[in-house]
Amino acid sequence: MEEFYEHLEDEIRCTKDGDVLMVIGDFNNKIGRDKSGFEDIMGRFGVGDRNERGERMLEFCQRNQLSVTNTYFYHREQHRYTWTHPNGIHKNCIDYILINKRWRTSVRGTKVMRGADFNSDHELLLSNIQIKFKIIGREKQRTARYNLEKLKNNDIRENFKIRTENRFEALLQEENDQEILWSKGRDIIKEEEGLVLGKERKIKQQWITEEILDLCNETREAKKRKNTSPTQENIANHRSLRTKVKQKCREAKENWIDAQCRTCEDSFKRGQTKQLFTSIKNITREWKHITSVVRNGNNEKTSEIEQVQKIWKTHFQNILGGNTDRMNLEEYPELQTNNPEILQTPAILLEEIEWGNKITCK
Repeated sequence: MEEFYEHLEDEIRCTKDGDVLMVIGDFNNKIGRDKSGFEDIMGRFGVGDRNERGERMLEFCQRNQLSVTNTYFYHREQHRYTWTHPNGIHKNCIDYILINKRWRTSVRGTKVMRGADFNSDHELLLSNIQIKFKIIGREKQRTARYNLEKLKNNDIRENFKIRTENRFEALLQEENDQEILWSKGRDIIKEEEGLVLGKERKIKQQWITEEILDLCNETREAKKRKNTSPTQENIANHRSLRTKVKQKCREAKENWIDAQCRTCEDSFKRGQTKQLFTSIKNITREWKHITSVVRNGNNEKTSEIEQVQKIWKTHFQNILGGNTDRMNLEEYPELQTNNPEILQTPAILLEEIEWGNKITCK
């Protein structure tokens, strides 16, 4: 028996950790109902009493993290017996289905199928297992986006054309197979795009140019040098770069707006309505602060900040009936919130709210 379990353990060691390990067969032993000391590997629905062979099998299961599935599911007594003596009187459970503890919850049921018709004193033991594997998501291959705006520059466009033509001429002299030509030609274009054009930068504002992005990178590096070594030279260099970035941003934005306006004029003259409204939307899409508009005592609208402030001051003076300037509450103990007279002050009247709404216009 010891040799059998040693050989079985050698086979178990050859399996991978993530595999669903099952040991099925006739072990010719009785593990009984008592699960004391083996609560982690067997349930409470065993059969009969445990013998020495059953003790040895449970120790083997405990050492190799195997669960006895026969004992985890309730069935009638006759559906737990896996073996019947030829005399038809003595019955017991000596066949088992073992599974590693990691996958024990995948077992939906284990029972004896007494209706199976075959010539044996053992019954058919059936285990229903439902395994749900983890879905491993594939990493999405991000297609590199190259800065095609650089092709508007004549020098860069000519350089890119010459480099690709030279490499294609060399490729045509080496290869004749169409599939290889297609594959290598595609790689040549991608390599030259990366070398000449570079990857596309994410730009939130359309008027930002490559020169401004480069200046921002220089400013960022200058700030790191200033924080590491705060000398007068590093501080002055960082300040000058910041000023230069602001200046370039103003110039680029003005030039971009002028270009959009010219595009609107050209689109209007040519009758290109879609392009016209697209250009207008690009210019006017930015959020603008909405100034509050109120009515004065003469029922006239005004949006000037000073006039609005005076109107609101007058409004609250009329409601509160006094001076609205800041006051020190410690000098007026009768205004403290713990004063019962203040707590009994009536709430704002509905007429006051309606009057305030009348002078406000949004």
